[in-house]
Amino acid sequence: MGWLGLVLWLSGLLHGE
Repeated sequence: MGWLGLVLWLSGLLHGE
């Protein structure tokens, strides 16, 4: 649980914009 959270967070930002 580290890079996975980062990937999900990044995905959220990309889909947020």
